[in-house]
Amino acid sequence: MTGFWKHVAYICSLLVILNNISVAFTRPGQEWDIHNNPCIYYDMKAEVCQRCAKQTKSPIVYPMCCNNEEKVYHWCVKYIHYGRDA
Repeated sequence: MTGFWKHVAYICSLLVILNNISVAFTRPGQEWDIHNNPCIYYDMKAEVCQRCAKQTKSPIVYPMCCNNEEKVYHWCVKYIHYGRDA
């Protein structure tokens, strides 16, 4: 019976290790507080920020654009409309 319990102990140890690895590499669920999101209240701003984030393929553009950190919103407007006739 000792061989059986050794296998059970190894399997349990392996499961614990795999569980810890999966927890360690998961992304946090909510990186940006939804209540501090000005884009919820302004549809035009949300559209500009979404298009800018999609075109730049940057995960930090959307929150920075919505909060207009470092004037990112104005940069996004210029970036999206670059090359269009006025």
